[in-house]
Amino acid sequence: RVLAPDGRALVSAWSTAHDRFDETEGFDTTVEWTLPGGEPVDRFYHIYAPDEFEADLAQSDLALLEWELSSGNCYATVAGTGTTE
Repeated sequence: RVLAPDGRALVSAWSTAHDRFDETEGFDTTVEWTLPGGEPVDRFYHIYAPDEFEADLAQSDLALLEWELSSGNCYATVAGTGTTE
């Protein structure tokens, strides 16, 4: 909806492959986040299983150009549907 038809974006997400997590299935959690004024707040976050990350991207309207697992995180390069590469 917000990516231009010929645009590209980097999508990243924490993954269950990270050594911080023991789970193998994706799960929802909260992560403490500090606002610019210094106030800590809980922020919703979904921790992806790598296969879940890939499946969600494949089901989107974006073109999945490539994805990788690095340092326990999922990264993907996606493009708008107007990209011909």
